Amino acid sequence: MKLHGHPSVNGKVEAPSVGNGASTLSSAQTVFPKANVPSSLQSILYYCSRHFLGGFSLLRWLWGLLVLVALLWGVGHLPGHWWVAALLILLWAGSLGIYLYWRQRDFVRFTPTSFPQLQPQRLDPADKIPLFATGYFTVENKDRRFTWLPGFFRTFATREHALMCYVEPGSQIGIGHWADDEVGLWYLFFQPSDMAVLAWGELRFGKISYPALAITYQRHIPKRGRFQPERTVHETVYVAVATVDDGNRIMANLLYEDILQPKNGDRHQLVRPE
Repeated sequence: MKLHGHPSVNGKVEAPSVGNGASTLSSAQTVFPKANVPSSLQSILYYCSRHFLGGFSLLRWLWGLLVLVALLWGVGHLPGHWWVAALLILLWAGSLGIYLYWRQRDFVRFTPTSFPQLQPQRLDPADKIPLFATGYFTVENKDRRFTWLPGFFRTFATREHALMCYVEPGSQIGIGHWADDEVGLWYLFFQPSDMAVLAWGELRFGKISYPALAITYQRHIPKRGRFQPERTVHETVYVAVATVDDGNRIMANLLYEDILQPKNGDRHQLVRPE
């Protein structure tokens, strides 16, 4: 599968391109769903790692402050001396470990549930289903991983599927801001033949949880120098939807080509037969 760094030729370009990376929305464009995420450990870690202040992410500011205070407390004549410094270093190490743990999981947890009985049905090319997507996205030769990104699902007349998502300027936690080259539209395109596994369940991002699909697909990585040959890997994108009906419409559309089958009677997922 080849992921495009620009809007698919199967659909119109929905926003003009700008030179800093992502595309920007004009005032006449579709209104994307609002990602009103309650504060939680996962959401704070995620947004602090993606929001910047003075050229550094908020998480780097926090870690730097912990180390600096630990050093000053340790060498200074302050109550607790090295005991307090050691406690601050442990706090730094613990927060780093928790961050790395959740970053490997894109800060979300997917719990599979029984796969619903659906009649495969094509989605009209003009239809766009609102969602919150978590996974790998590209635009204009840039790629990023995002969590709970508001967007839409659609399928073009050629049956190419697309997730079109938007990073809104500003801050989700009241401090800092997204990097300039991340603000705007981001995309994921894949063909029906690229899908490997389709699962249904619930996606949790901290204190918020929605019905969701887990779509595992093939991603083509081009050759990058002598020691990085061309290869194909599997990626999973999580598509959280506000209603079960929206999820059923997406799943019924993805099943239209009838290329996925139950895995050993597993009610939780469908896989491509070997």
